[in-house]
Formats: sequence, structure tokens, C-alpha cells
Amino acid sequence: MLRDVSIESQPEPRGLARGILDALRILAADAPVTVAVDDAQWLDRPSAGVLEFCFRRLRREPVTVLLTFRDGDSGGGFPLGLDGALPPDRLGHVHLGPVSLGAIGEIIRVRLGTALSRYALTRLYEACGGNPFYALEYARALAGRPQMSRTHEPIPIPDSLGDLMRRHMRQLTRDVRQVGRLVAASADPRERLIRAACDQQESWIAIDQAIDAGLLERDGAMLRFSHPLLRSALYSEMRLTERRQMHRRLGAVAEDIEERAWHLALGASGPPARRSPGCSIRRPSTRRPGAHRVKRRL
Repeated sequence: MLRDVSIESQPEPRGLARGILDALRILAADAPVTVAVDDAQWLDRPSAGVLEFCFRRLRREPVTVLLTFRDGDSGGGFPLGLDGALPPDRLGHVHLGPVSLGAIGEIIRVRLGTALSRYALTRLYEACGGNPFYALEYARALAGRPQMSRTHEPIPIPDSLGDLMRRHMRQLTRDVRQVGRLVAASADPRERLIRAACDQQESWIAIDQAIDAGLLERDGAMLRFSHPLLRSALYSEMRLTERRQMHRRLGAVAEDIEERAWHLALGASGPPARRSPGCSIRRPSTRRPGAHRVKRRL
């Protein structure tokens, strides 16, 4: 560990890496050792360099390396140079997908002692994307809300997750945020409808920019958020007037009559004006033209 170095100075990287390697070998001489790194793609470069140094030099020692990382952030290989340090027969890769709806319900029941209705659990599952941590945060935030809105609006994002998402949102351009807001407010975000809802001042290329930024994904003719949590974050950050504006724009281009009515209702600032007293609605006659004349002749 180069103990003769002054405390005020930083340790020499190679000496530090050598000391960690020796520590692993000493520990492994007594019992098998596991080195676990969560979210390896976010590891700082100095720490990653030390671990890469160690992994390249471990041969027969009973040391197991366990990493979790996102596939899209690893460049197609293993983080920390594992695919170059170890032969293929010593590497294993397990893809972890979202947890099932039933498992999320059981996790919430066991951890929080709460049994959600089927409707509430389904809405929560759609919002968390099958992520157990996000599901627990949503369930805690909903604990004081006995009723959940039955509209297609995303459920509010918990404060514990809001700060994380807002930091991500600040990095987006205005056009990308605007496209994201339209998708967040839509229950049927087909790309051509989102394009039709964009005004003339918004660039259509913003959809491609949103995809490049990792905000949206194309799923055939549909636009999806890369994670459902982003929808809740974008919708929650809008002021009420901004939400109404998004819904009015979507209602103007919606093709389905029920979807149009839904958007126009959420985009309204109040109930429609009532008809004045004495105003009547004339219903069209169901009789065929000339039917009364035929009856008179008979």
C-alpha cells in the first residue's frame, strides 16, 4: 500500500491496485471471496481501473465477480474488462427483465403490509415498469390516497423519485420536452398523431432527438417511453394550464371519438356553458317524407 507516502498526497494508482490485489489473494486463501459491484456502468474511473487491474491478474484464486449493469451502457461487452480478462467458459450473463405483476403485488404486501386492488396494482405496475424499488416508492406515496383516478392520466410520481427524474429532464431541449409532454398526455401515442399535434414552431426532428436522448422508443407505429417512470415525471412537472393545452391539441387530432372526448374533457377549464332557459333541441323526424300525406289520402 506504499505506507511511506505522505498522508496529504494521493496514493500512486498502481501501488493502490497492487495492494487491493494482494488483499483479495489473502482473503481467498482462507475462504472463497465474492466481489460484487452494483450498477457497474456508473463506477468512477479510478475505482474501475483498480478492479480491472485485479481481475486481469486473478487466475486460480477462488474469487467470484458479480456485476449488475445495463446492457445498453456497456458497449456490447462486459464492464471492467471482464470479457478480456477471463475466458468465455468462465463468464455467465443473465438478463433480468421486469418483475411480474403478481410478484410486485406480493412484494408490496410483504414489505408494506398493503393489499392493493387489482385496478390500483395494474396502474402502479404500468408506472413502475416492473421495477420493485419504484413499485415500493409508488405504493408508499399512494398509501394516503384511498381513491385512484380512473382516467388514463399517469399516476403522480413520488417525491423520492421526482428529484432524480427532474435532473434528467433538465438536460432535454425545449422541443424534446414538448414532444415528451404530448406523448405523456396521450393514451394512444401513435407517432403520426403526435406529429399532427405538434405546432408549426416545433421541429418534427424532435421525435428523433427524443429517441437519441433515450427518452422515447419506437414500437411499430407507437411511441413509448424508455421507462414508464419518465411519463409520470413529464406529466407531473406540467402546470395545469400546460396539461390542458396538451390535451386540447391531442383532442384536435384524435381519430377515435371516445379518445377525442377524453382529451377535450381534460383540456377544458370548466363545465360547458348551459343552454339559456326556453332553448329547446329539435329532434329530427323519424317519419319518411310524404308519410303524412299518404295517411290523409287513405
